[in-house]
Amino acid sequence: VAADSGTVVQAGWTNGGGGWQVEINHGNGFLSRYSHMRSGSISVSPGMVISKGTKVGYMGMSGRATGTHLQFMIEFNGDDIDPKPKLGI
Repeated sequence: VAADSGTVVQAGWTNGGGGWQVEINHGNGFLSRYSHMRSGSISVSPGMVISKGTKVGYMGMSGRATGTHLQFMIEFNGDDIDPKPKLGI
């Protein structure tokens, strides 16, 4: 599910090793990425404005993966960050 509200900027296959992937721009420099999703499971498309908690698809093992999982990443101003401090974890 979407970590926060935002606009879907990418939803589909990526050649960078992440397989089937969704990217959401949350504004204020934040972008979330969901990679290695199951083929055919992506339920959003580029340009869609979605709410926090919206289903974006199902975990899988597409791209360079050795087992079923979901790779979740957060970027701030183009740099990967550890989301734990931002979430108070």
